[in-house]
Amino acid sequence: MSIKLRLALLLGLLLLVFVFCLFALRALASRQLAEAIAGARRDDAALLGNWLDLRTASLRRFTDDAAAWPRLAAYAATPDRIPDWPKEELDPLLASYGVDAIWLARGDGSVLHTTSRQGLPTLPLPVPSDRVAELAAPTTVDRAYFQDSPVGLLEIRSVRLLGSETLWLFAARRWDEAHLARLGDLTDSTAALTAPEAAGIADALRQTSDDPDQPAPIVVLRPLSGWDGETFRTLRLVKSAPDISFRVEADELKTRVFLFFGLCLIASLAVSLHQWVLRPLGWITDSLARHDTTPIQPLLQAKTELTRVARLIVTSFEHREELRREVSERRHAEAELQRTLEERARLGRDLHDGVIQSIYAAGLGLAAARKKLGGDPAATERHLAQVAAVLNDTIRDVRDFITGLEPESLRDATFTHNVSRLFATMNASDSATLDLAVDESVAERFPTPLRTEILLLLRESISNALRHGGAEHLTIRLSADPVDPRAANLEIVDNGAGFDPVVARRG
Repeated sequence: MSIKLRLALLLGLLLLVFVFCLFALRALASRQLAEAIAGARRDDAALLGNWLDLRTASLRRFTDDAAAWPRLAAYAATPDRIPDWPKEELDPLLASYGVDAIWLARGDGSVLHTTSRQGLPTLPLPVPSDRVAELAAPTTVDRAYFQDSPVGLLEIRSVRLLGSETLWLFAARRWDEAHLARLGDLTDSTAALTAPEAAGIADALRQTSDDPDQPAPIVVLRPLSGWDGETFRTLRLVKSAPDISFRVEADELKTRVFLFFGLCLIASLAVSLHQWVLRPLGWITDSLARHDTTPIQPLLQAKTELTRVARLIVTSFEHREELRREVSERRHAEAELQRTLEERARLGRDLHDGVIQSIYAAGLGLAAARKKLGGDPAATERHLAQVAAVLNDTIRDVRDFITGLEPESLRDATFTHNVSRLFATMNASDSATLDLAVDESVAERFPTPLRTEILLLLRESISNALRHGGAEHLTIRLSADPVDPRAANLEIVDNGAGFDPVVARRG
């Protein structure tokens, strides 16, 4: 896998991680916003409930305070003694406690005293006629309930007077539109009486608006129970949800900033990797592939970590070029040395096969002339002439070896003539005979260097046969090869003594 592909995969993975983090951030922000809204709803709902409890607490305080008032208990025990005491002492307290009507009654339903605030008619005892007997129950100390009346809904609280088993104080507060408006003002909500509903703040947690960004209002339901404990009215307080638009806008702004930052980071990383890594690596790759330093010239001018790599590449190219020149020079020197060695070998071989054999033949001729020096002057003269001719040929051969030229006789004479002349030179003592059969058409196909090599080979063979084998007859044949027309067969046969290759140790 290439580095470019790996970096592309890395950037893609980073982008996926960024998108995942973005969605996770959005989900977390939405969850936190929902929790904040729910918390605000619960706090506001609890606050509404507290305000409602505080509003109704004044009625409780009035009944509790009055029930523990000894003078009220004394009046209730002997109402005939001080008949005007309730009007003078008890009725003025109604306005202070926000009470609209009071009743002082016995357990049998008889009313000792009743009064209402100014503008309200005298109201009957707020106890159902069929439920009066329940006041005599020893466990009944106080009771709060609601009841309809000619002037509207009344909130009633009953309490048994201190130290009495049969005297009860009833206090009532009217729940009219003014009272509901005051409740709404205190709780910053809208108060209304509705049919019986389930109590609580469940509606406060339910979205009822068509706009998903606009939370539903906070609704608090307070059941209003009658004398029998059954709910027959519900106080419904509706308050607008807290304004969270600033929170939504802040979350949106954070999301946009995070998105912009992430995209800028990934884009900057991609551009930086391309400019500072991938493109320089491409220059280096092209330079190494083309064995040229032109692609990495921008890197040589820059001052980065890859500049050192580019300089190392330039140095390696220079070293490679020097090594190539050195190898070429060494190969050339080795070739020259090899040619020199081959030339020396050829000269040694030519001297051995040509000059030495000619000198040896001249020696044989001198030996033969010496034998005939006293008895046959004509033969001696003839042998000496042959020796002189051999020495002249040897001198010419040596001169040709020195100048690098082939013997002129090889170019002018036929192959048969050259072989016959060679045998006559080597057989200076006339001690052997020759049977020669040469196909000149075959010999003419040989280039001059090859003919020279063949004649040198024949000279060595004739010399060995006469000098070491003591041969008296030699046969030399040159013919075309019957199988391969391009080849030739050279056969040399002599009747010399021969030798055993196993016993021989030299030569």
